[in-house]
Amino acid sequence: MYLFKKLPNTWIFGETVDSECPAGIFRIEPSTDSTTVTIRYCQRDIFYRSNLPFGSFKKANGDAYASFAEFKVAYAGFFSNAESEILGNANFIDTTLATVIYEGYKAGASYRICKVDISTPIISRTWATGAWADHATLTYE
Repeated sequence: MYLFKKLPNTWIFGETVDSECPAGIFRIEPSTDSTTVTIRYCQRDIFYRSNLPFGSFKKANGDAYASFAEFKVAYAGFFSNAESEILGNANFIDTTLATVIYEGYKAGASYRICKVDISTPIISRTWATGAWADHATLTYE
């Protein structure tokens, strides 16, 4: 299975190098020994893939990731950071801008905030963590 960042806000996640997938759809659960991962859909907490060896993931050139640390660096920004929490329905939604929607999900003392860019035919989602009051100025990945 391929997993790599192709362009800013463009990820490849799937069986071919053409399998584009937006970030933030899935969350990842590494095993305690970092040899396998389980991937779930964020919204409904449904399994996508279970107990996959991290070495089964490939880079753009088709080579497997050499270590879990390398794999973790490669997927940074793709999987939701809310690894142990089901997001559920947004607590806040800001639709004041014509091409951006912000969705705020309560996560402990702060919020997981999704920035949905609808300015192009390909909708992208990026994520940040912080105070809802700062949602327009946070750095999204």
